[in-house]
Amino acid sequence: GVVPVSGWLQVRIEGDPLGDWQIYSECFDERDVCRFDEITQASTGMISVNLSREVDATPQPFRVVVLIDVHGHVDEHTIVFQTLEVTTTKDPLWILVEDTETPRICVEIIVVDGDYINLTSGNQFWYFENETSLGPGIHDLCMRGHEGALFSQGRTPDHFFAMGPTVTILRNNQTSQNLVMPIDNSQLKFQFSDGDWGLPFSNLTYEFSITRGESESAFCPSTDVIVEVNSTGDWERELSDRSSILIPAGHSGNGTIRMSGPGWLAICSGTNMLSWYSMVEGPDVFTYSGEELTIYNRENYSMPISIDWTGDADEFDKWDISVPSGIDAMSSVFVNMTSNDDSHAPLVYWVETDENGINLNLAARSNLGD
Repeated sequence: GVVPVSGWLQVRIEGDPLGDWQIYSECFDERDVCRFDEITQASTGMISVNLSREVDATPQPFRVVVLIDVHGHVDEHTIVFQTLEVTTTKDPLWILVEDTETPRICVEIIVVDGDYINLTSGNQFWYFENETSLGPGIHDLCMRGHEGALFSQGRTPDHFFAMGPTVTILRNNQTSQNLVMPIDNSQLKFQFSDGDWGLPFSNLTYEFSITRGESESAFCPSTDVIVEVNSTGDWERELSDRSSILIPAGHSGNGTIRMSGPGWLAICSGTNMLSWYSMVEGPDVFTYSGEELTIYNRENYSMPISIDWTGDADEFDKWDISVPSGIDAMSSVFVNMTSNDDSHAPLVYWVETDENGINLNLAARSNLGD
């Protein structure tokens, strides 16, 4: 428009989790953002961004996300890069078409002229819904998951998204090729109740910021001018849409974030996003997976704990599961899961919480396909 605007540009890469891409621009400052001032629609200029990587890997699509931040109003622009000479997917992430107990993910795959391929996957929790012998052209590739599928492949190196099943491309007498892609919109979900969410970590050795949004993609604050909370005492802050707070290094107080509704939280060090969470309303139960699974009940009432097994029935007795029948208010319990058989099928677990209590879901599958 005719009114001059000032702000920042941020650039990040999504997809191709094994690509290890690096971004550089002479425009970037010490926070890896590009500042622009007094720009109008009639302004002319150019920003050069260089993408590079040191790893030698099979080319996979990825997307460059450009965020234009004008004093908290953020517009997002996405550019998808793909290699035209190689058979690969059209997009760099699986699309989560159905986010249900048996999820469905899809993507288009482009088979180049002269190429004929067969698709396979060794993940027991996913199976193909479409034809897997493909010739040249654009094809729909969809996979249906059994219960626990979204937890069966781990998460991306940055922990933002769940990884989809590895799909192997086979050709006659040629080296196989793997498609390794995250699943879009599969961020970890945390629940908060009565508009409050207690910060689950303290005494970290570095400072970090927390940004909240109600829609669109998560982002980190472009400026270092952020309201800082009390470093020692307890605090409570209201986070409106696209607002941020700074947590100082060594913070030891109990922090509470107030939110008016669902959305997302981004945990950042500068403009480097450390975590990206989806925030939904529900009983505030927090889990931590270390050597043991720890369940934290952060509500002021006790909850029962139940176990729900799914998958292949003949695998259930190969696991020893030790979990209390309930958990007191504002306390935690440990869950121990050990195998008593070296030939066991992969075990996947996840925790769900509602008004009836806490449910520990366990799924083990030994057979391929459905």
